[in-house]
Amino acid sequence: MLTLAHIVSNHDGVAPLNEATTLALTNGSPLRVSLFDEVVAAVAIGDAPVEFMVHPRYRRQGRGTALLHELLSLGESQFWAHGNLPAARNLAASQGLEAARTLLKLQLTTLPPALYANDSGVTIRAFREDDVAAILDINRDAFSSHPEQGAMD
Repeated sequence: MLTLAHIVSNHDGVAPLNEATTLALTNGSPLRVSLFDEVVAAVAIGDAPVEFMVHPRYRRQGRGTALLHELLSLGESQFWAHGNLPAARNLAASQGLEAARTLLKLQLTTLPPALYANDSGVTIRAFREDDVAAILDINRDAFSSHPEQGAMD
């Protein structure tokens, strides 16, 4: 499945799986949904939405629609569409699915100095491994109601 994800990512310019799913596949963690062959794949961990992909060479042949029908028949109703690509939007619309939320990726394009202290006593420095617990605590508090981020470990 990771090979297919790599092919799809190279073609679309967007990874079809999120980091948690990729790590679960890499580590052999239990999956809630796992349907795949060399052309189509669907995967989900825990209570996360299903992520699925179709090999670029086999698109527009009904394979994505067939996989989506199978997932819907299994009771799945939530799906991630990475990259907001037209084909994913069209497939979703053809089955009466609508976007429930949009994920925004925020990033800083400038780098802070290696060490910076201001008059308020706040110091900015590079990440250290012993920061992990504090970062997870802050993330858990900030995103306690968010379906994925609040449970990040």
